Amino acid sequence: MQEKYLKLIEALKQAKQAALDADPGEDNDGGSCNFDCPAIHLPRVKSSTLATVKEKAGVGLSCIHSWGAGWYRVGVPLEGQAARNTAMAEAAAKTLEEALKKASLPWTVTVFYQLD
Repeated sequence: MQEKYLKLIEALKQAKQAALDADPGEDNDGGSCNFDCPAIHLPRVKSSTLATVKEKAGVGLSCIHSWGAGWYRVGVPLEGQAARNTAMAEAAAKTLEEALKKASLPWTVTVFYQLD
């Protein structure tokens, strides 16, 4: 596996941990029900490579069809259904973005915000 994908795996693991560390607890879940989660743009990455990356990182990667080719929701642990979920998603996205930048990887990270 190419070095850049090994670095991606490590960055995704860090994002997963950041989500868990940012959990404000079940008493801090006010606001609207949502499906917020980190998102990453991985254009032109083979599906077989994506399968290996998500398996080794322990996260999900599901395509966001409405955003165009190469955008994926990152399935890190997210608790609650409102502010709690958003706090965890934003922490994971921030950590993932910082890890990719530190590793000099070109991929874009953001938060997928969606209300129910």
